[in-house]
Amino acid sequence: MKRLLILITAMAFTCGANAGQRDYAKLDVNDDTKLTLEEFMVHIKPQGIENMTKEFHRRDKDQNGTLTQEEYTLKKK
Repeated sequence: MKRLLILITAMAFTCGANAGQRDYAKLDVNDDTKLTLEEFMVHIKPQGIENMTKEFHRRDKDQNGTLTQEEYTLKKK
């Protein structure tokens, strides 16, 4: 039973990590391995634009105007 629980936990963690990678790949429409603000905002409703713009800039740790996959998958602290 303990092994099954460990296996299920590991699978859930892996699926969550892979989901972030898949989302990033879908948003990176020009396949340059960077997300621009425009790519990041593609599915955002008008009422969420201000908050998501702030989120984009919070994740853009090197302040270069794009998000790497690592920056994109940052967890909120």
